Amino acid sequence: MPCMSQIHSLPSAREQTVLAFVAQEDRQLWQSEPVAAFRAWRRSMKAANGYAYGERSIRQHCAMFATFVAFCEAQSVSVLQVGTAQVEGFFQALSGRPIKQGQDSVRYREGDVPPAAVSTRRRYAQLLMQSFEHLAKARVRSGNPIAPLMKTLAKPEAPGFVSYLSKAQEDAFLAHVQAMTEVDWCEHRDKTLLLLLSASGVSEGELVRLRVGDVMLTDYEPALQVGQRSLKHAHAAPIAAFAHMTLQSWLKRIDGAVQDAPLFAEGPGNVQPMLARDVYLTTRAALEASGFAGKQRGPQTLRNTFIRRQLWNGKEPAAVMAWTGLVSERTIKKLLRTLPNRHGASPA
Repeated sequence: MPCMSQIHSLPSAREQTVLAFVAQEDRQLWQSEPVAAFRAWRRSMKAANGYAYGERSIRQHCAMFATFVAFCEAQSVSVLQVGTAQVEGFFQALSGRPIKQGQDSVRYREGDVPPAAVSTRRRYAQLLMQSFEHLAKARVRSGNPIAPLMKTLAKPEAPGFVSYLSKAQEDAFLAHVQAMTEVDWCEHRDKTLLLLLSASGVSEGELVRLRVGDVMLTDYEPALQVGQRSLKHAHAAPIAAFAHMTLQSWLKRIDGAVQDAPLFAEGPGNVQPMLARDVYLTTRAALEASGFAGKQRGPQTLRNTFIRRQLWNGKEPAAVMAWTGLVSERTIKKLLRTLPNRHGASPA
């Protein structure tokens, strides 16, 4: 028999009728127009920070949900009837983007369609978990078909891995870059950005957003003003001395560019910044040319190397996080585990 507090919390007969009507109305919309129903629900809810989702996020979420709906339709089942086995089949069929020219590797060639990355599957899992929880709470469907799979989907397929250059590898990389010529405009640009990635620890996304006015080459403390158009990640990144001379010569070369012009444009006289993909390909080519054969041959490896260099030299983790705009200690902790311990022994 329910206690008095439970009795008072139960909905009245009228409220139960209203709830049943709303559930029936929602069920019809989710049955006939699932993507439209998802969009309306997403616009009504709040993100983890307490604010409503932005339109860009909503578009991305709707595109992901539409992919799942298309899979369900191909299986002749609706979102309201789909089961765990079919959801598992969706994740097995989920694929990544086709390999483009210049992105081939030992495993994949141009035109191949690799399976979806672990991070992509996790994003889909989180989205579908929230969606099915909502449908169950709203009495639109019973049960959550993805819940039994979350333990597998949320677990990394491999141990945590962080890519970085050893001291010898970094010396070889910097020697290769410093030897690059500066005669051609593009060669000069690529040499500068490669040194800046190593000297400041900025990400490739931050690098392509840098403007001429973001470079502060003062005698006191040369630094980059990173992310000034995004307060969430805005920070000042110090620039190591080995990049000063090349950066100064690059600024002289583009002298006359307005302060808001891209620091690294697509080409001479171009007002469009380089694409992040081009930064990645430039970095990979330089790393391979210097003899580095690691699994990850992109800007993230140079960023990790910068962070590890600071930690090796005794800089406080909090200061390194501030310099690189990190909001989580995860990368710091991974790189700390690669350093020798207090007794000088190498890590296991």
